[in-house]
Amino acid sequence: MKPRAWHRESSFLCDLGPAQEALVTDLARELAFEPRDYVLVDAAGAVTRRYRVQVYSIEEELGVTAFLVAGPEFREVAVRIFYGRTYRVSREETVVLGGLREVTDAKTPGFLSGFLAQDQKRLEDAAARARREGEARVAAIPGSTFDPGLGKAYLRAQDQLRKRVRSYGLRLDELMLEVLGRFGSAPRTPSLLQAVQHYAEGCLHAAFDSGVESTRASGVAPDPNPPEWTGLLEGLHRKLLADAQGQEDVDALQNAAAYRRAAECIDRARRCLIG
Repeated sequence: MKPRAWHRESSFLCDLGPAQEALVTDLARELAFEPRDYVLVDAAGAVTRRYRVQVYSIEEELGVTAFLVAGPEFREVAVRIFYGRTYRVSREETVVLGGLREVTDAKTPGFLSGFLAQDQKRLEDAAARARREGEARVAAIPGSTFDPGLGKAYLRAQDQLRKRVRSYGLRLDELMLEVLGRFGSAPRTPSLLQAVQHYAEGCLHAAFDSGVESTRASGVAPDPNPPEWTGLLEGLHRKLLADAQGQEDVDALQNAAAYRRAAECIDRARRCLIG
């Protein structure tokens, strides 16, 4: 399909079609136009800039950044919706590019579609490579795909951490998945079974799972000979608290709260094992 395009100096702005990012109903209504993705292509056919719709959610706020061609201008439109005591909407428009002239000849869109197809192939190859690298990160963690029979919370935590390790490769997620695997291979004792429930809850908090169920303490006595890797729990506890402070410093308070809840659960798991 030949793209709609606009000429600007030695570049072309190309419309890629409806945005890949989906909008919730409120954002779509307040944006008031169909969000679309665009790229800027130079005279040699290389993509020099991508303009993709971006959506975010923090605390009691939803936001979207989208783009719109209006006459000779290419504009960035930022909409923010606040759900505090009163519903409030903020909208800002900024001119990103000016002097646009729509391409009307028959040949240019054909050339541009060829360049864009090549660029899409590069993006798909990069995405496939990222997926392979993510799978390799998961496979390198012992026990990351094994079901040890420790219940639904364990498997849910394992699944959520695997997704994060595949997608982001953060060291915190890798460490938590590694320790979860150690729980799965450890000898079953009453204290370990209690500890793993606390630990799985902590994993779900750290993975920002919205369906976490609190684990009740059973009052079992710690093992006289706890697993030799229990020191890893103390390290995770400290790291989660440090990361929570880092999230607070950038005003990501919900993330910070989730990390602090995770730290509390990991500490309860540790105390189940070593008192």
